[in-house]
Amino acid sequence: MECTRDIQLPERMTAYDALMCDAHAYVVVLNVDMKICDVSQSWCRFMSLERQDIIGKSLSDLLSAPVRQERLRLKEQVLRLRQPARITGMVKGNWMQTTYRPLLDAESQLTGLLVCATRPMFDDSDCDGIMNLRAHTHDLGALANLTRREFEILRLIAQGMAMSEIATWIYRSQKTVESHRRTLGQKLGAKNGPDLTRIATEAGLLWMSDDDFNGLLEVMHNEVDDKDHDASDLT
Repeated sequence: MECTRDIQLPERMTAYDALMCDAHAYVVVLNVDMKICDVSQSWCRFMSLERQDIIGKSLSDLLSAPVRQERLRLKEQVLRLRQPARITGMVKGNWMQTTYRPLLDAESQLTGLLVCATRPMFDDSDCDGIMNLRAHTHDLGALANLTRREFEILRLIAQGMAMSEIATWIYRSQKTVESHRRTLGQKLGAKNGPDLTRIATEAGLLWMSDDDFNGLLEVMHNEVDDKDHDASDLT
C-alpha cells in the first residue's frame, strides 16, 4: 500500500482491499497531483496493460479519444465541487457506469480521486443521491465496426430471439438476417450464436434500457451497409 500512503483512505483497510480485489469493480486511485497511484487488477485486465505501465500516468492516458474530453470535464467538476458524480456510457465497447469520488481528509482538503467503474445489470443510478449523467460521447470499441442494423440484430440475438423472430421484428427476410449474423461473426470474431450472445452480454446490450440503446444508435457513424439487398424483404 506504499503508493497510497499520502491519500486519506478508510481506517479499516479491509474495506479498501475488498473494493480493489473482491468487488469485481474497475478501480483507479489518483493522488492529489491527479497521477494514478493504485489500480485494481481487474482494470489492468480491462485495459490490457500491466500495473507498472499504469502507475504514475494521468487519467487522460487511460481514456480513448472519443470519450476523453467529456470524462475529464466531469473529473474537473468533481474536484471543483468536492462532490461525487456518475456517468454511464460505452467504454471500449462495454456499457459502464463510472463514479468519480473526491478523497478528502478530516479538514475536507482534497487528497485524491477515486474512480470506480462497474458493468450495470440494472439501473440503480438514482438510489444514492449522486449526480447521474448519461454520456454524450462513447467508445464503442470493436462495435464501432458494425452498422446500425447489425448493432440492432446483435442485441436481439442476445435477448434470445431466433433468426425467424428477428426477421419478423425488423421487417426483413430470414435470409437477410442470416447474412447479417454471418457478417457479425466475421467482424466480432464470433464462431456461432452463443459467441455473439456472450459478446453482446459482455458489452451490456442486454442490460441497457431501450432509450440508452437508441441513443447509441444515433451516435453510430457507420451506416454504409444498413440497406438490405434482399428482394424478398418485407417492406
